[in-house]
Amino acid sequence: MVAEDNPINMKIATKFLSKWSIMPTTAINGRLALEAFNKETFDIVFVDLEMPEMDGYEFLKQVKMNEVTIPIIAFTAAAYENMRNDLMQKGFTDYLQKPFKPNELFAILNKFCKSENDNQVIVS
Repeated sequence: MVAEDNPINMKIATKFLSKWSIMPTTAINGRLALEAFNKETFDIVFVDLEMPEMDGYEFLKQVKMNEVTIPIIAFTAAAYENMRNDLMQKGFTDYLQKPFKPNELFAILNKFCKSENDNQVIVS
């Protein structure tokens, strides 16, 4: 799933994912992302940190209450000192800096969504 309120960022992310035959569920805010999350099963979630109605931090908090173990990747344009450590301490699995390069997105998918039998990315 990709949760992102900026239509341009959403279009770019889904464009690259679709090139790799990945058709993600999308949400334009954290509340809709949480609704989708509670209805569907995901292999990975990319969530913008700053969205209307519910931000990425609150989304993560709500998801973690259910002891979910899937990778939740902070998808953010923010940049600050010790950002990776801060986001990991808050419970994110990793982060992807916007604007991103396609190979960075692919690397995260490859890191967290590999089949145990091969090196192919698997994402539902």
